[in-house]
Amino acid sequence: MKLISTKSFASALIIAVLSVGTVSSSFAGDDAAAAIAEAKKATGVAKKAGFEWKNWGGMYKKAEAAIKDGKADVAIKIAKQLTFQGLAAQKQAEAAKTAGPRF
Repeated sequence: MKLISTKSFASALIIAVLSVGTVSSSFAGDDAAAAIAEAKKATGVAKKAGFEWKNWGGMYKKAEAAIKDGKADVAIKIAKQLTFQGLAAQKQAEAAKTAGPRF
């Protein structure tokens, strides 16, 4: 059974890929704490919609450990990935609202 049309999925995927540029500049100064806060905001909205992704917990742990080890660049990289995934999950939740059989 086809839940979402191929065109809709392709459109959502293209939008998600194009939004990567906005993710990298959404916080000033590449501060690790700000990056993680931005990621928590993006993933929190997706979680509220019921679209939390399985790998987020582990990624947050790795980002926090990187900050403790003084590797802010690693923490920022992980936070950017989390932000991207959070935004993609939000788009997934939006697309799921109209998913269903098309007769």
